[in-house]
Amino acid sequence: KANTASERNTVRNPEPFDGSDPSKLRVLLTQNQLVFRARPNTFNTDEKKVIFAISHLKGTALQWFEPFFADRNSLEEPDWVSDYKRFTDELELNFGPYDLIGNAEHELENLRMSDGQRITKYITNFNRLATLVPWGQAALRYRFYNGLAPRIKDQMAFFGKPNNLHKLHDVAQTIDYRYWEWKSKQSREHSSSNRSSSKNDNQGKSNSNSNSNKPGSDGNSGNK
Repeated sequence: KANTASERNTVRNPEPFDGSDPSKLRVLLTQNQLVFRARPNTFNTDEKKVIFAISHLKGTALQWFEPFFADRNSLEEPDWVSDYKRFTDELELNFGPYDLIGNAEHELENLRMSDGQRITKYITNFNRLATLVPWGQAALRYRFYNGLAPRIKDQMAFFGKPNNLHKLHDVAQTIDYRYWEWKSKQSREHSSSNRSSSKNDNQGKSNSNSNSNKPGSDGNSGNK
């Protein structure tokens, strides 16, 4: 019981999937896998995994599977009931993108990192798409480099462009980190400069007011 309780608190359950947006199916399947890995004692059979996955469907997606559970005596039990892989195949066939690889290739070819964007988002999107396309490391490395922000590609001339995709990730991240570190330092110095300038202006005004209040500071003070 202790093991089961600790498993329940490790990973949150996935958001329900209604089948209206094919791009969200991959998110559901990924979240399911996280739950299964975090709670292996709970989901130790394919049938338990299928039941869990169906419990996180709604709308049209749930209605597709409902008849097989509403009256299991009158319908022949499909293979996917006790085979999670076949269940996910059924889901992808009916509710996944029509051309998953083609869509991923198109997105990857048009993926760009803007100068004002942090590299983390770019790498996350790149890695997500890279897992869907049948490209080799050389093609992925070429695509990753081409999509980088110009400021990173300019600095990479000093680092040298690695021949390995993973190392290319690391070098690009290092350049991006140093850039934002420099931007942060600039911002602090600018803020400090403004505060100092404001303090000097206030001090000047204070001295001016103080001098104007002294005896003899105006033109009439010398008259008796």
